[in-house]
Amino acid sequence: MESSQLSGSLHEANSAASARESGGSFLLLASSMFRPMMELLLCRLPPDLKRHAIRRISKFLRTNTLPTMTGEASVLCNAATLADTSLAASEILVPLLGGLADDLPNQSRSPQAQHVSNALQGRLRWRLGLLAAILHRLGPDAVAHSQGIQQVIDRAFKLEDAPLVQKDAAKVLTALISTCVLYYPQDQYSSLSSSVGSSAVEVWFTKLRPSSDAAPTWHIPSQVEVDLALQLVHKYVDESIFSLQSMFATDSAEQNRTTSER
Repeated sequence: MESSQLSGSLHEANSAASARESGGSFLLLASSMFRPMMELLLCRLPPDLKRHAIRRISKFLRTNTLPTMTGEASVLCNAATLADTSLAASEILVPLLGGLADDLPNQSRSPQAQHVSNALQGRLRWRLGLLAAILHRLGPDAVAHSQGIQQVIDRAFKLEDAPLVQKDAAKVLTALISTCVLYYPQDQYSSLSSSVGSSAVEVWFTKLRPSSDAAPTWHIPSQVEVDLALQLVHKYVDESIFSLQSMFATDSAEQNRTTSER
């Protein structure tokens, strides 16, 4: 008994230390019920209340800038996406893209005009963090906004004096690719019939393609989503690899030339 209590205390202490290191609060501890509570609450709300709640979340995210609380705010984004992907896209994703388009420095200006102040960097990191979170399980609804998302990523990548902003933009790219190709249940918080027994619950978890009313509805990547993911990989990964190979080849040729001249 004492060993169990000691183990639990050590686990809580390690979780607390991890949360502090990541800048998060106690709401992000491993033992916290904040995430499952928010996801279950939004998914189980009646349609009218669900719309109202997501719009209130959107207003909170748009009217505040809290870079040190991005993790906690991301939980709200995840919950909104699980509850209603279309509404989350229109109420949260679209305003985020608009805000980032306004905040990101104009690339046509001189390098001096592109300097990113600490305040602007904090605002960009806040919005990019929320953007990565709202893409969580957005699936097909992300495809319609992929051009705007790529424009934000491209502009953020060009901010050479803001490496943390570039890092957050990379997380957005990862989230966009992941939401297109991952398999996941779309109605994991739906209520099950009282007549459902343990065997039906096993079917719910193990069947990728539903074979009964108790099985979940899975997100199975469409060809459009797969094509977008491949396009993103080619644009941001393949081209970077080709650039590196070209640089290495040039350096190698110069070294060989220098050696032969000696």
